Amino acid sequence: MDFAWDFAKDWRWDLGRRTARERDGGYDPSVMELLPLASLKAHAVFAGMGMNSAPRRERGRKRLAQAQAYRELARRTGEVETLKRAARAAGEAAGEAETDKRLLAAARLEQAEAVLLAGDLYDEPDALPAAEGWLDLAETAAQKSPDLLLRVSVLRARTLTRRALGSEFSGLLDAAEAALDTALTGLGRDPALPILAARGALACERFELRLARAVRAKDRVAVTHLVDDIGRLAEQIDPDYLPLSWARAESLRGQALAAEGDLSGEAARIADGAAALAAAAEAAPVDHSPLDRARISHALAHALQSLGEACDEDSLFDHALAAFDQAQAALDMTPELLLAGLAAYDRAAAEARRAERHGDLPALARAETAFKRRLAENSRAPVAWAVAQMALARIYEIRAGLTGDRSERVDAALALDEAKSVFAERGLKILTEQADAGLARAREGWA
Repeated sequence: MDFAWDFAKDWRWDLGRRTARERDGGYDPSVMELLPLASLKAHAVFAGMGMNSAPRRERGRKRLAQAQAYRELARRTGEVETLKRAARAAGEAAGEAETDKRLLAAARLEQAEAVLLAGDLYDEPDALPAAEGWLDLAETAAQKSPDLLLRVSVLRARTLTRRALGSEFSGLLDAAEAALDTALTGLGRDPALPILAARGALACERFELRLARAVRAKDRVAVTHLVDDIGRLAEQIDPDYLPLSWARAESLRGQALAAEGDLSGEAARIADGAAALAAAAEAAPVDHSPLDRARISHALAHALQSLGEACDEDSLFDHALAAFDQAQAALDMTPELLLAGLAAYDRAAAEARRAERHGDLPALARAETAFKRRLAENSRAPVAWAVAQMALARIYEIRAGLTGDRSERVDAALALDEAKSVFAERGLKILTEQADAGLARAREGWA
């Protein structure tokens, strides 16, 4: 057993002794953050050992612990099969619950968590209604358990937030923010240390929603306030105990700083944002959490690209492309992830933008050749193939702007239309919207 787990186990026992909280099986999120991937895999397997000889009540708890460990593993790696194991174990825990309503409610909550994660990772179109269905069942089973009902309210707030982020309707955004505030207030009434990770995660979701709203409205004052608010959250999280929670908060602060710099035209604020993102990346090494590192590297690449634009400095574009490469390297084993497609497209757009800045037609031609090669390589991977089509369309669009050749915009529209068909067929909402936006630009160009 490695040192990290021995320490975490003792720390969890001490917290349990001081708070006298019933665990309903499983691990505290704050404990699991300390586990490296190898230990997390081992504990997912270990949780299911001795299942056949255990009493039925204990079998349910073991399955629930196994589901939680597999879900955290899937959250860090994006592995489809691992998330399927998490959902299956949660369903089996529910099947073992019999008359134990607490266990049944906890298992239903775990099923809701699994499908929400599937929505986040793969942009599954049915994830939100499925999660809401599991939450209805969890709420019915947890009627006499205030702590479990609080978890239901937290997950309902998270579900509503995802609906709001995909909507332009301000009323839905207001409702999501109010639901997050209510859930955070409920968590704040419980002084138990093990839910620090849950409070931090929910606070980050609230700040992500508020930042998205402020950036969408180009509200610089709101973004500036968010920089301070997120900074206070990061200061409250101890990176020695909750390294991934701290990395998420610090990454969000970096994104807010970069957004503030973009809105104000202050390159120094964008540079501060890039520095915060680089620090967050250090706290989430790729061998501990590949997806957390990929997300942070992706955000860092965007900040460096913005800084390159603001400073008119080509070397910063090189650094941005290197950060995109780091993100893609962490995603190499999971090309089906939504983030993998976005990272590939954003890297292509950055490369094309660098060529556009200097009217470098030979560089655009080289990029075009590279993306056509990717089309051939990904002929059996539809989403990756469609992302390459979007990248090609961006090349055509930029070249049309440089040369005035109307046929380039026609080629861009054809490539985007094919990409959109693939994304729409698979329910990939964000990528479909990006293809739609590109089509609108291409059609405006030849109008």
